[in-house]
Amino acid sequence: KTTKHLTKDSLSVLTKIKNHVLLGMLVEKINEAEVKGINLNINITGGEIQLEENYDFLMDLNFILGNFLDNAIRHCVEAYLPIIWIDIDGTKDYVNFIIKNTFNSELRGETQRFDRGHGLKLVAEKVKKYFFMLHSTVIEEDLFIQELIIEKKV
Repeated sequence: KTTKHLTKDSLSVLTKIKNHVLLGMLVEKINEAEVKGINLNINITGGEIQLEENYDFLMDLNFILGNFLDNAIRHCVEAYLPIIWIDIDGTKDYVNFIIKNTFNSELRGETQRFDRGHGLKLVAEKVKKYFFMLHSTVIEEDLFIQELIIEKKV
């Protein structure tokens, strides 16, 4: 396995994430995308990203976001312009994760099936476990967009 070192800019943005499990997964997926030649842009707005330190919740969150990023990487490598955008917006009340990726719309229905496997079905089941979590999927031309909104517990 090849490792590509994250840029200073990527690392400085990621320091806003205070959950180590989430941070580790993101670093791994960012490295995987960059090794495969995918242009990856990450943006974190708002303050520090600190979520509940509940083990089961963090494992489910890692599964969900990991699945979104695995799908983004898998579909993006066949795009004419392989780009992934990760936007994380942390407010006092919510954390919003948006993962967008390009894909080759000409291959849709062939190798670019978005429902292949059980990943997104398992994501939907995990999201249902948490009343404070919402998920949406949007496909716009050659962009695939996954959004996960988490209401912070008071």
